[in-house]
Amino acid sequence: MQTKTIEIDKLMKAVQIKEEHANIVMNQAKIIKEDVETSVRDNLDEKKIKAMQGIMNNPPEKIKLIVQAVNCLNPVQGQQ
Repeated sequence: MQTKTIEIDKLMKAVQIKEEHANIVMNQAKIIKEDVETSVRDNLDEKKIKAMQGIMNNPPEKIKLIVQAVNCLNPVQGQQ
């Protein structure tokens, strides 16, 4: 009976250590997320974003030709 109790205690300690490690990782992830959000908020200009959206929705003719040429050179990529 004592052997089982000792094994259970060891397992509980191992779980506690893993939980503490997971909490540390989660806290670090939250800090990184906040840093990224702040950086994005500080560095992105709404006018630039709208301009980029316009280009993405209707790219210039030269870009269309380049993309078509790349697709011709690597047709397998487009079939996946």
